[in-house]
Amino acid sequence: LALQDSAVLNELLVSDFLNAYQVFYYYFRFEPPELIQDILMLEPATSLRYGIHIDDCELAEIYFGVVNSEPVILITDGDTEIKRFTGVNAYTDSEKFIKENLFQ
Repeated sequence: LALQDSAVLNELLVSDFLNAYQVFYYYFRFEPPELIQDILMLEPATSLRYGIHIDDCELAEIYFGVVNSEPVILITDGDTEIKRFTGVNAYTDSEKFIKENLFQ
């Protein structure tokens, strides 16, 4: 998206005009695994303000959201936050963290 007004772009990215998968792709520029794609396609982008549960890994839950116009991947144990990743590398950083710390 090449919009001149960043405020309009930021509102569009958390609106009902897009689904969560489109926002995921906008920020990370790659396609997630098929199950995550399906979950994100069924959610409106407005859900990203609160976070969308996209995956489970061992005893951890993984959420994708948008906070202050930045993508966020949150790893929790169901109750408390284990680790938070932000920015365009958030998803790949979270995958690396999970492989290094949760599968030992």
